[in-house]
Amino acid sequence: MKTIKLQVLLIFLFFLLNCTNDNKVKETNEPKDQAKESLKKIELDSLEIEDWDSRDKTKDAFVEEITIANDGDSLFQYQLTSFTNLKKLHLFACSYKQLPETIGNVKTLEELILYYTDILELPSNISNLKHLKKLMINKHDCYNISLCDFDLGDWICELESLEELTFVDCIIPQLPNCMKNLKSLKKFNYKHSSFDEFPTVLTEIPSLEYIFILNNKQLEIPSEIKDNKNLRYEIVGM
Repeated sequence: MKTIKLQVLLIFLFFLLNCTNDNKVKETNEPKDQAKESLKKIELDSLEIEDWDSRDKTKDAFVEEITIANDGDSLFQYQLTSFTNLKKLHLFACSYKQLPETIGNVKTLEELILYYTDILELPSNISNLKHLKKLMINKHDCYNISLCDFDLGDWICELESLEELTFVDCIIPQLPNCMKNLKSLKKFNYKHSSFDEFPTVLTEIPSLEYIFILNNKQLEIPSEIKDNKNLRYEIVGM
């Protein structure tokens, strides 16, 4: 009987010891997980840009999102390729006329938001971003009509994972016909467009689920759009 009690006691002590060790592991890992989570996002404004080069570059691989606001041309100096896990790049109120060629090498990028910028075109090697799902180019009521111009090259047609495409206050005379190759595109938004007629290429993208166009004049909506029961659309003329 004493032997049985001793065995039970030993089993209980062994179980208690394991539970204590598990808790220690959790307590040890938790701060590390929190620290790693804090490294995933970088937010910079014009006052912090000067500190960019002094950052700990060994932690770049953890960064998944970068937001930059109110910057001049400092982005040209950034080595974006060191961010091997970057998924989101957001630029707000930055006076860039173009993006650096290195952006085409950030092949993990899934979301590119250019809001209230002076960008006139994107590098052709942006076509390398095979995982890009969301692209927004928003000129936001550009004060100079020449800055509203945007050169939409054929690179757009090679973004095979693109699901959402948005233009605001960009002057794009017509959409490239090769956009019909965007087999993953679900949402197309264009606010303040200047089309003379409805872009027919949109009728050739079967994956589309939603179209919003706010044009500078009324557009005739093709029957292919009207009769598509899987497609919601809002076509507004001013």
